[in-house]
Amino acid sequence: LRAYNPTTGIETLTATPVSKASATQRAGRAGRTKPGKCYRLCTEPAYNTLDEATIPEIQRSNLAPVILQLKALGIDNIARFDYLTPPPAELVIRALELLYSLGALDDYAKLTKPLGTRMAELAVEPMMAKVLLSAPAFGCLSEMLSIAAMTSLQGAVWFHHDGSKKATESARRKFAVEEGDHLTLLNVYQAFVTKGKKEAKWCRDNYLNFKSMTRAVSIRNQLTRYLERFGVRIDNLSVSKDVLRAGGPDRAEQIRRCLTTGFFAHAARMQPDGTFRTVSGGT
Repeated sequence: LRAYNPTTGIETLTATPVSKASATQRAGRAGRTKPGKCYRLCTEPAYNTLDEATIPEIQRSNLAPVILQLKALGIDNIARFDYLTPPPAELVIRALELLYSLGALDDYAKLTKPLGTRMAELAVEPMMAKVLLSAPAFGCLSEMLSIAAMTSLQGAVWFHHDGSKKATESARRKFAVEEGDHLTLLNVYQAFVTKGKKEAKWCRDNYLNFKSMTRAVSIRNQLTRYLERFGVRIDNLSVSKDVLRAGGPDRAEQIRRCLTTGFFAHAARMQPDGTFRTVSGGT
């Protein structure tokens, strides 16, 4: 199940015991087209300790995108909104804090114009929306669109064969740059567009998921159309891996500065012992 930790601001997929309601729903699957039986692979005492129902998603998710959408729909008083299951106050407060610090809400928790309304309209989560809308000022909009498309795939970029761990790692290393995962994903995207767009074989050789990469191209085109509708001019100036490695530290730095305009909430500081602590909260 999706689980959101408001302290760290990180959303994860967590293995959780099913609820009784979920187990009953599963049992309903046996016997739909023919008489059937359902065997539960747990003991009766274990079953009796399960929760009655699954916790609703609104109570365990990052609410920033939800609140942004409600505000865009003109529902300003989100505390008094008639939710089917009200979310915990801590999640609401954290979402409002994030949206305010991103500049999507003003001091009166009203949607800002044009930034807040544009962020609500973009089909990506608020932090990435802020990054995309800040990109023209850093002169790296083309690259940011590719990065946003790649992060939308949620990790489905690489695939593994059984017993091919070493080969997968060396394939990854071809694209990796020390500036971080976002720039590595950018390299993967640009290599795919120049070499692998028509060839599934190229993707196989580099342990890349051809379907996912094709989807990234489509997502990037959609995001481009959104921004063009806002009157943002898209330059097709792109940065290659060689530029990043050789003569383009400034370009790579601009991309990273741009990323920080949206993802500052995840910033951490390295401690003397080599561990990292978040800037806000010291987790």
